Amino acid sequence: MNYNKETKLKDLENQEFDLIIIGGGATGLGIAVDAITRGYKTMLVEKFDYAKGTSSRSSKLIHGGVRYLAQWNISLVKEALHEKAILEKNAPHLINECAFITPIYNILKIPYYYFGLSYYHNLMGKEKTAKYKTKLLSKASTIEKASNIKTEGLKCSVLYYDDSFDDARMAITLLRTFTEKGGIAFNYTELKKFSKENGKLSGVIIQNTLSKEEISLKSKCIINATGIFSDEIRRLDDEKALNIIKPSQGSHLIIKKDKFPKNHAILIPKTSDNRILFAIPWYDSVVCGSTDISIKDIEAEPERFDEEIDFIINNLNNYLNIKIEKSDIKSVYTGIRPLIIDPKAKGNTSKISRNEKIFISDSNLITIAGGKYTTYRKMAEKTLLKAIEKNLIPSYTSTTKNLKLHGYLEKEEVIKIPEPFKAYGSDFEILKNMEGFDKKIHEDLDLNEAQIAFSIEFEQAKTIDDVLARRTRSLPLNPQATIEAAPRVAEIMMKKLNKSEEWKNEQIKTFLEISKKYLITN
Repeated sequence: MNYNKETKLKDLENQEFDLIIIGGGATGLGIAVDAITRGYKTMLVEKFDYAKGTSSRSSKLIHGGVRYLAQWNISLVKEALHEKAILEKNAPHLINECAFITPIYNILKIPYYYFGLSYYHNLMGKEKTAKYKTKLLSKASTIEKASNIKTEGLKCSVLYYDDSFDDARMAITLLRTFTEKGGIAFNYTELKKFSKENGKLSGVIIQNTLSKEEISLKSKCIINATGIFSDEIRRLDDEKALNIIKPSQGSHLIIKKDKFPKNHAILIPKTSDNRILFAIPWYDSVVCGSTDISIKDIEAEPERFDEEIDFIINNLNNYLNIKIEKSDIKSVYTGIRPLIIDPKAKGNTSKISRNEKIFISDSNLITIAGGKYTTYRKMAEKTLLKAIEKNLIPSYTSTTKNLKLHGYLEKEEVIKIPEPFKAYGSDFEILKNMEGFDKKIHEDLDLNEAQIAFSIEFEQAKTIDDVLARRTRSLPLNPQATIEAAPRVAEIMMKKLNKSEEWKNEQIKTFLEISKKYLITN
């Protein structure tokens, strides 16, 4: 059967798949792409929207992880840098090189940061290039490249390179890659129950959360890639399953670009809690973060704490000449990291890992959790290898190392696309020729009517939130303008989706509740 955007859930009743993936974030979508390109008949379901959770609320970095280098987690850093190079090759429309300035105020720290970040560069191995070599900059050169850096006591800085990206657009690109290769994916579709034969998984019962339509599917290989919700799925398989997730909340501020006049990112080398902080150019703004707070409750729309905002502002201002005020903050967004704990460790908090880990239950449910966005492709390889080792699927070779992702363009072609639309890649040719491309939704947003239609027709957008928070980044970039634009977007979507006035009004109401969490009150 040729699966495409017209496939209906009811058409799949009792069909058998080589594997079914639960979870439509970066991890689940990465596994889906790997699986379908190996030749497995694959289906993915997501309870909310693709990348609704952690995968759209990251630090916007594709990187090896400087903080992990400081922890001497060399293997993770090396693997991530290798994956970074693969993404640069396979998705140049999504990846942006980013030069980081690390200011140094203690002369005794110069060798530590310079040699440490030089080692970071060298860990790239054969992918390293002289162009992006780590450099020691004088005080004058530092101020020239980052004029907002605090000059009092400044000795020098270290310049190194990583990449930035749009995390939600990356997830949608993985979705498009998966479906164009023949995979099938449904958002707003929830796992209700596992089916079993002789104590082993044999399928699932899933339900569309919008239409309430419910069907059964068959598969011996079912992968739980639900991130922060992993334990919830594991207990559907085994009600006595112990927790493996220790949630950690991280918030980021999106700040006006004029507070960071140059285009260099800044690495704050030491915060008040002995961590690091990033300030990264992103579209017409700068993303600053992140915090790291242990929490108990897991929510689809997490609530930031006021102290997180104060923490980021205060630690930024310790290193800046141009002080950040709350009035400079355009928005705040909050995500939850699924850190892994040893379920058998006493207290369940002593062994928290930033690496991914794979768990296999007695019924053969495979759970993959933790890890970094940068290493999603490698995590997919490792997960499918476990499935092969358990004889749940035949052994086929991965091809994703050289797989060009949907929208691929050569770098010299990407730079010709206007900045707000670069992440569309080759799809920009379709988008710019669609009706409504010349009709802006709001004067303060890089959003037009064609993008709404494109999101619905090609990217499975079903709600205002889908369009404004993830298909475009209007909500995190300018929540106030997005709130003002919401009624017009709802009107367009109502007509495109053939919905009622009641649907439109409910959409606006729900979206306004979500939007409030992005707003900053002075």
